[in-house]
Amino acid sequence: PALPLTELKLGSKVEGRVAAFTDFGVFIKINYNFKNKGNGGFALLHNSQIRDEPVLDAKKLFRIGTVVKGLRVITVNHAKGEVGLSLRDKRGKRK
Repeated sequence: PALPLTELKLGSKVEGRVAAFTDFGVFIKINYNFKNKGNGGFALLHNSQIRDEPVLDAKKLFRIGTVVKGLRVITVNHAKGEVGLSLRDKRGKRK
């Protein structure tokens, strides 16, 4: 069963399955309830968060159904049920 979205915290590591592509990134199905849907929801892995080098077409890197591990949660909006993910290394604090 999917976990409540309220348990998802910034910096958490999750894994998910590639569900859809857009011009700006990849939607990943993760095992957290979004807006009271019991079977998990979709989080965005933006092209800019896939790797340090620019990514213009995520379809060249992933396929629908591929399991992606090591995703880091970088945004969580509980009210809207939105989650942002990253595969990039965490950056140090800016001065």
